[in-house]
Amino acid sequence: MLKRFLPSLIFVLFFSAAHAQTNNARLHYNSGIQLRNASKFSEALAEFNKAILLNKSFDSAYVEMGNIYSKSGNTDLAISNYNKALSINPKYADALFGMAKIYRDAIKQLDTAIYYFNAAARFDSTNKEIFYGLAWIYNARKEHDLAIPYAIKALKIDNTYKPAYGELGYAYRSTKKFTECIEQFKKNL
Repeated sequence: MLKRFLPSLIFVLFFSAAHAQTNNARLHYNSGIQLRNASKFSEALAEFNKAILLNKSFDSAYVEMGNIYSKSGNTDLAISNYNKALSINPKYADALFGMAKIYRDAIKQLDTAIYYFNAAARFDSTNKEIFYGLAWIYNARKEHDLAIPYAIKALKIDNTYKPAYGELGYAYRSTKKFTECIEQFKKNL
């Protein structure tokens, strides 16, 4: 009789252990989020690392580590963590967005940043910062006509997002659409 139930018992025990490990990974991740929010970044990194040790495919933990490394100026580790998240989930908009910001702000490769912003927008069309980022890049490249629709898209998502009004006003001023420019800059005040 034991032989008949042994495979089932082994399966249940294995599944229970795997489930407990996933729950523990989530606890460490949540602790990392709280520490990050309290600006305790090294402690947060330790918690995200613990989450990953328990669950190697915890893409969100890799993204959070990437965000911390990015903010601290450690571009190589940020890119490494974003790439790990993307190897698990190639459609992870937050990882793509993180890569876009690094290539725009730290590495200054605007073509690559555009690639990542556009990839992020394909998977998350509700993030105003993605579209603002594209507007900013096109204004920086003096391609103001291309900046305008992205700034407008950011404002359709959130019509109180002042940075997008600034980019839109700048693009209108640069394209000599002065009435529209003044209107947007007033909204940016």
